[in-house]
Amino acid sequence: MSPSPMGPDDPVLGDFLRALKADPEGLLGELKDLAHAGLADARPTPAAVPPSAHPPSRPSIGPGSELGDYRLGELLGTGGMGEVYEAVNCRSNVPGNRFAIKILRPDVTISNASDRFRNEFLKLKELGRANNIVPLIDALSADDVVYMVMPLVGGSLAGHLARKNGAASPWDWSADVVRQIASALLAISRTLSGLVHRDLKPANVLLEDVPDSPTFPNAVHVLVCDFGLAIIPGAARSGLKTCLRLGTVPYFSPEYVRDASDLGPRSDLFSLGIIAYELVTGRHPFLAADNSTSAVMGRIIRGEYAPILKIQAGVPGPLVGLIERLLSQSPKDRPLPLRVVEELDTLLDRRVVAGLTARVPPSSPSVPHHLEPDPGEIFGRDGPVTDGPTVAAEAAAAADLTAATRSRLYWGLGGIGKSTFALKVAHHPTVAAAFRDRRYHIRLDGVRSAAAVEDRVADALGLTGSDRIRVLDALLQDGTSRLLVLDTLDTPTEHDRAGVDRLLTRWGRYPRLTFIHTARSPLWPTGDWVSRVEIPPLSAGAVGQVFLAVAGRFAADSRLDRVLKLADGVPLAARLLAYLVIESDSIESFLRQWDKASGEVFDPAPADRNASVHRTVAFSLNHTRLRNSAPAGRLLRLLADLPDGLFLADVAAGLPELDLDVAIPPLRSVGGLVRIGDDRLTILAPIRDELRRLLPRHDEDWRAAIVHLARRVRTASSSYRDTGDADALVWFRVMQQNVEIALADGLVRQLPESIDGVMGLARFGERLGIDYRQALSTAAEQATSRDRAICRGMIADVLEQQGQVDEALRIRREEELPVYERLGLVRSKAVTMGKIADVLEQQGQVDEALRIRREEELPVYERLGLVREKAVTMGQIADVLEQQGQVDEALRIRREEELPVYERLGLVRLKAVTMGRIADVLKRQGRVDEALRIYREDVLPVLTSIPDAYWVMRFKTQLAKGLVRPNRNENGNEARDLLMDALALSQQLRSPFATEIRSLLNEWFPG
Repeated sequence: MSPSPMGPDDPVLGDFLRALKADPEGLLGELKDLAHAGLADARPTPAAVPPSAHPPSRPSIGPGSELGDYRLGELLGTGGMGEVYEAVNCRSNVPGNRFAIKILRPDVTISNASDRFRNEFLKLKELGRANNIVPLIDALSADDVVYMVMPLVGGSLAGHLARKNGAASPWDWSADVVRQIASALLAISRTLSGLVHRDLKPANVLLEDVPDSPTFPNAVHVLVCDFGLAIIPGAARSGLKTCLRLGTVPYFSPEYVRDASDLGPRSDLFSLGIIAYELVTGRHPFLAADNSTSAVMGRIIRGEYAPILKIQAGVPGPLVGLIERLLSQSPKDRPLPLRVVEELDTLLDRRVVAGLTARVPPSSPSVPHHLEPDPGEIFGRDGPVTDGPTVAAEAAAAADLTAATRSRLYWGLGGIGKSTFALKVAHHPTVAAAFRDRRYHIRLDGVRSAAAVEDRVADALGLTGSDRIRVLDALLQDGTSRLLVLDTLDTPTEHDRAGVDRLLTRWGRYPRLTFIHTARSPLWPTGDWVSRVEIPPLSAGAVGQVFLAVAGRFAADSRLDRVLKLADGVPLAARLLAYLVIESDSIESFLRQWDKASGEVFDPAPADRNASVHRTVAFSLNHTRLRNSAPAGRLLRLLADLPDGLFLADVAAGLPELDLDVAIPPLRSVGGLVRIGDDRLTILAPIRDELRRLLPRHDEDWRAAIVHLARRVRTASSSYRDTGDADALVWFRVMQQNVEIALADGLVRQLPESIDGVMGLARFGERLGIDYRQALSTAAEQATSRDRAICRGMIADVLEQQGQVDEALRIRREEELPVYERLGLVRSKAVTMGKIADVLEQQGQVDEALRIRREEELPVYERLGLVREKAVTMGQIADVLEQQGQVDEALRIRREEELPVYERLGLVRLKAVTMGRIADVLKRQGRVDEALRIYREDVLPVLTSIPDAYWVMRFKTQLAKGLVRPNRNENGNEARDLLMDALALSQQLRSPFATEIRSLLNEWFPG
């Protein structure tokens, strides 16, 4: 910017003349000093600029000189008061031993400049530990040279803008940079109330690259620097400081232009608005053809700048509005730093809630870990309104668990924030200091056995090879301090409670191994070595404040109060609804939408708090039109089916129609979307459950996902046994046709060499009804005795499915059982005997099957404490008794020995199936009305929501039979609909029951 003469109306001249009249000698003396320091230094920032063309001003100080422990390198830049050199610490061999040293110039000997230099020392010293502020490493004086030491940072925002050469930066990247600068201003306001930086500009914003960031490509960490001009208004004594404007004119605020003494912290916010405008448009708002000082100041005080969207279309409305408020002429109209951070966090989907958030120091980036990213600030667990335990207290407890109690279980309702809370505890500096890089987060969604839990932990610890489980066990008991966060323990416990309990109890005895668990139930794991902490629902008032805080710009609207306090204590529901509020054009439009469907959103006092998540997800889908939106709706449904999430590479390669740039932004409106690293998306479990109820499945998406997931399982099969993505896919196996073709393409052509890999892939195929006997035979030839027996047993499973029961029976008796007996594997022997009993029942040998179950199976399960397995076996005994006509005894067993176990363990599916079997018996006894009530109220709603297509088909058929036989005319339509649904499911399952259902339809509803 070229200099220009001052006119008679120039505000700077007016201030100067008034100060000259008041104190001519003092003002002129200070002007001499400032001739050296510079009034409007816009030169490049230290550590982020090319070497200066100007040589050092003092020959004795330059490259090669030593100051204390530091040796100077090249000159990086020259500022108004000093010079900045690259330097190394001569007494340190630590990698990355490079620093920036700022030295007071020898010709600046006057007291005022020296005072300002010391001023910068003090400010940086106080602010150095705050986020996004350049930390001060040292402030020293040696041989009459005053200098400060800071980290060497590779680039600046000024350099970034220069490289863009007038082009706009991506809006989300820009918003993240602005958010971090605002975070620095927030730290300043909390540490030194009233301090004004006075020279906030791109050259004083340093950028550190953040490699492998899960947030943005080319993400950066922002550091605000150069506090030499910072003041606290009212603290200055010199008339000069109050009348002359130090800093860089194009980044002045209007009030600073009008009156240099009228300065407050919101002046920096105007400068922040200029930087934000510059980033999203590529242009400075107040620079034009005439860039003289007076012309630029005039445009600033008149607020003359081009609308953002006229320069750069596509910048989100909330971001445009925020920048315009930062550029408000009146300081009181500019949002405070906290509000800027909140609004940008919301815009960037960081799930940060102000007012009721846990103000916990972030985990140190210098402490490595094996956790998912720090979730940021969380709902009401350390804020002004705290319900339940606090993160800080729990972190202290986790870091100091005693030898007797080395596990912390956080339990509570779905959607209440247990996983976020546990992850926040694991990231807390107290826990980081105790466990450092030995903190591991293991998601157990989709895991259904104790063996699968071991696999997940081995994956987390980076173990590979066929013997990795043995290596894992040795590693966990080697006495090294470790923290394992086992997240969502419900799933494996539901399917293999005894096995998981034994595994965790064994691990609980290992020295210096600490656990954090999350689950919906406080019952598991058992034992005194576990301490249980409930994460309770938030109170209505707390949820209301959470909602208001998230809702951002509508927070002051009192009409929201009647809506938000009905969020029913579930933070997830409050957050979902708040996303919709933020996206609304106005509060009126949102309230109109809510009024139309208030019953579907919130019930003022629902009996089931989890229902609030269901109502909110349903409202979210309808409000954002995601239900019928492709590709977002399709991607949502696919994510809902996969507990482990979906790799973005699979979407790009196999599902190119689901354009992520189009699909992902609307998903943020529904909420619950989690990004794991750079390459995978998943959805929180409570949201997944609801989406499966509300969205249709697309077969073509599902088949493409199977192909790519199967290929990935094949690639990583040396570490695969019985879990992972394959297990998630198997969960939904019965709903798809032609799965064999997709799997054959993904698996059969290139079977892996490792035995575990072959067995894992074979098990995957076998569960989907595919003949993988060749693969199993290959594995059996190479395997140990135990693994060979397992492979032969899996071949028997395939043969049974194909109707070759005699050969399957021979394999179990001659090739499986002898191995388990010789090795003393009593549980495996009992399970195999149960499978033999299954075949005998099919062959009509019910007495022998009954003997096996009573004498060979039950005693083993009782002795091992396998409560679930015992209950299942008792149910199978009841099946045989029903065939023999002993229905009363069968009914007693189901009511007294099966149901109580499933209720106690929370096994919803097994309980519903057992209730259905009880209804079958009641119907045969003539108690039809009671049976129909059970089908309708206790069985079908549960099984439909899981979903379990086989039992839904069976019990819909039974309900139809009960409806038609007592009164064919009255219930005919309902019965016909039930049978049609059952027929459709039987065809999907390719079940032989399809023939029976067709016969019923033809008999009862001809034509």
